[in-house]
Amino acid sequence: MRLHEAVFAGKDGFVERECPSCYFIYKIRSSDWENKVFEYQVFCPKCKTSSPSDNWWTHEQIELIKHLLDGKKYVANEPLVAVKGLKNRFEGTNGYENREYRRNSAYTFENNDVGIKHSFENNIVCNSCGTEFRTVGGAFVCPCCSFDNVLRCYPSFFEKTEEMLFCIKEMKEIIANLKGEDEAELFEREALYYTAEDIVLCFNTYCRKVFNVIGIYKYCEMNFGTVAKTNKEFLSVFGRGIADKCEKEYLNSAETVFAEVNSFLNKKKKEKTPRIVLQDVVLTVKTLKNIVERIRAIAFGKAV
Repeated sequence: MRLHEAVFAGKDGFVERECPSCYFIYKIRSSDWENKVFEYQVFCPKCKTSSPSDNWWTHEQIELIKHLLDGKKYVANEPLVAVKGLKNRFEGTNGYENREYRRNSAYTFENNDVGIKHSFENNIVCNSCGTEFRTVGGAFVCPCCSFDNVLRCYPSFFEKTEEMLFCIKEMKEIIANLKGEDEAELFEREALYYTAEDIVLCFNTYCRKVFNVIGIYKYCEMNFGTVAKTNKEFLSVFGRGIADKCEKEYLNSAETVFAEVNSFLNKKKKEKTPRIVLQDVVLTVKTLKNIVERIRAIAFGKAV
């Protein structure tokens, strides 16, 4: 099946892709999708799994393709080999970009009834192959070469996270008007938890990458777990701590968030999503911004 002249990139030159495994949606520059991505293997920036390039259509794109085929019924899993991309979602109200909410998945700032803002997006140029892509949340793996850009992108990710947390009240009010207070409360609970999970898991990956770059490989598979444990490891290696300049209130909030996330992950998410307080997540972001700058100074002597 072939669709002629069916390259529908947005005005910004990016097209959307959806992971067939975890359903994470990201954007990639259309020219990179055309010229760099391998047909037999594309990687998810979030879950890191791979799949052939014809498996990355979003649900909305498939629906549009059905219309473009002049009423011909679309056969599931049939390759659309000539179609490289479709235009991005249209701009919604209040600066939110419309997105279809997957109702069987948890609420996140990327999956909800309101949508996303462009200010939520990480704008990434892969440090290995130069592929340009955009993600929301803690997702930095290159779709083309699978290189994890967390070392360079994690510090700027905090700014995006602060923007999302700033919008949570407004988004919660919109959902309350659309679906009621109970659903709005669920959105807040799940969005806060999965944002905290991104922060914690990416911090762990970031620390591993730091030790990998400086050649201390015994730490490359370590689970750093908490801020206190990470501080102890840096003291043992460098003779300098990473948390000594942080306020006690901020550190306590960070440790609370780390403990909640690690406990939930250790239980393999079999229980109800834990309730994490907005203020604790905000203070964790501020704490880790300080700590990451400290890590960069200690490990590299300058920003990287």
